[in-house]
Amino acid sequence: VRPNPPADDDTMLRRYYLAITGRIPTYEEVQVFDKRRDKNRRSDLVDHLLDSKGYTSDMFNFYADLLRVKSRNNRAIGEPWINWIKDSVKYSKPYNQMVYEMLTAEGYVWNNGAVGYYQRDMGMPLDNISNTTRVFLGTQVGCAQCHDHPFDIWTQMEFHEMSAYTYGIHTTNARWKYDNLKELYNKIRKQTKNKDKDDPERIMMNRAARNMLEPLQYPVFVRNKDLRLPDDYKYDDAKPKDVVQPRTIFGDLAEVPKGHSRPEVFAKWLTDTKNPRFTVVIVNRLWKDAFGVGLIEPTDDIKNDTEASNPELMDYLVQTMIDLKYDVKQFQRMIYNTQTYQRQASMEQLDNTKPYHFPGPVLRRMSAAQIWDSILTLAVQDIDERPGDVTGGRGYDYDKFNEYMDMNADALFTLVKESADVMVRRREFDNKRKEIERDMRQARNSKNTSEENKLKSDMQDLRKQYSDLLDMRKKQREQNKGKVDDDPRWRGVPRDMVRASEMEQPARPGHFLRMFGQSDREITNNGYDDSSIPQILSLMNGTLFQRIMRRDSILLEQVKKAGSGRDKLETVWVSILTRKPTASETSLVQSELRDVAKDEAFQDIVWALLNTREFMFVQ
Repeated sequence: VRPNPPADDDTMLRRYYLAITGRIPTYEEVQVFDKRRDKNRRSDLVDHLLDSKGYTSDMFNFYADLLRVKSRNNRAIGEPWINWIKDSVKYSKPYNQMVYEMLTAEGYVWNNGAVGYYQRDMGMPLDNISNTTRVFLGTQVGCAQCHDHPFDIWTQMEFHEMSAYTYGIHTTNARWKYDNLKELYNKIRKQTKNKDKDDPERIMMNRAARNMLEPLQYPVFVRNKDLRLPDDYKYDDAKPKDVVQPRTIFGDLAEVPKGHSRPEVFAKWLTDTKNPRFTVVIVNRLWKDAFGVGLIEPTDDIKNDTEASNPELMDYLVQTMIDLKYDVKQFQRMIYNTQTYQRQASMEQLDNTKPYHFPGPVLRRMSAAQIWDSILTLAVQDIDERPGDVTGGRGYDYDKFNEYMDMNADALFTLVKESADVMVRRREFDNKRKEIERDMRQARNSKNTSEENKLKSDMQDLRKQYSDLLDMRKKQREQNKGKVDDDPRWRGVPRDMVRASEMEQPARPGHFLRMFGQSDREITNNGYDDSSIPQILSLMNGTLFQRIMRRDSILLEQVKKAGSGRDKLETVWVSILTRKPTASETSLVQSELRDVAKDEAFQDIVWALLNTREFMFVQ
């Protein structure tokens, strides 16, 4: 195989930023790199980017798609798990330790973020083991949950034997486990049992209890619970409803000594260096993340007879990962410094029936997160430092949850009752306010000035009557204002203009990210990069372009600093495409500048460059 030619510095600069930080470099970052002429400039850049906040953001996206991370897992909170993943990346927690901590996690998610892994499949322990096997062992055993696997060697018995390790992990409502919660809900039932179903007090009492205390009802803990075969089990090796003993599906047997935790034994077996697939799978995923194609494809359907396209390379990478003690960042540092990674991208269409022997990375379209984050890089200052809200505006006070846990039922009931009373009054105020506003519109339309003035007076009286409630609302709004609102760098920037990793996970349907293929996090790694008409329309006419063309955008500020018209053109090209314009491009654009007003021409140029395939693809 003839290797691709080496890639030039402009190409590698852009590729490194997209691969390691998930966004294109800023104009200033390009200038800093261009000033270096020494032979170590690329390796130094890799070191710098791997230690940046952008790396944490990009690697969170990698794990979020792999682990199907959501901001809310059924009734459980997802934010602490999200923060746990980010901290694990930031502080270079070894990958095998990350996995072990997730598979053995217990407690409340705000005290141990790793329990979010089990809460992701709340109440579905068999689905959870299917996902665990697929994500960490690259093996699909889900079909064997109901019958022997039709396309692999796994039997239904083997699936249940594997599931027996983690079947005892409890994730559903555990109100019965805590006397104060159990007694509280008995008090609420007693208080409201004689009230109608639509009575405001009854509705708000239950809603207040749910808003305040629901997270306390969903800890993760291990119960002494056996797994039994399903009622319709039809094979000769056992009978329906028989108890299943835990047993691994391959590798060394992982027996559970008396008095030991089944999940801990399972986690130790799964993450052991002797496990025949654990290291292979993460090495293969990281290689594909860098090059666009794995040494094994697909990455999550490895069978006993599966071979890597380059077995010697796979063996080397596996041993290297073990030698590095599963330090993902160091492993990536090695990959990004290879000659293979620094070659030009392969432009031809891949033949999926033949192995790819890596003359260089493959040409790929940016991911949805890379496109979003790169466009924001042109619009918003210091985008890597801008915090967001992954809760989607819900917000949680985790210290209060710990306080509630220590309260008795009477104290909790008092808090719930006070909260419910406020909610009842809030509903009363809103209903009366809407009624007055409706009458005011009718009076205004009929030009009844005296009636309209009377209603305005009624509105003032209403606000005085509920002034304590309105003051409380105002105070809550002030408390909910994040630090981002007070930072002069982002004054006037909409709150949702943050990096993809800082938003609600995943973004809501219809958002730019989902439109461009962000995973819905229902299946591992099910994002896509196919093109569509809505994508084109969004880039051509969407709000992001309008944000870039605001006077306070990073791009336009850099253009203003440039001296001559040629310097301004160069600034636009470097900011968007990480290269200077060619002679023919300069000639074409200069004629455009002569024909129309300069401000309008620059808008047209920016719009045109953002809609090029060169901007959208990682070369």
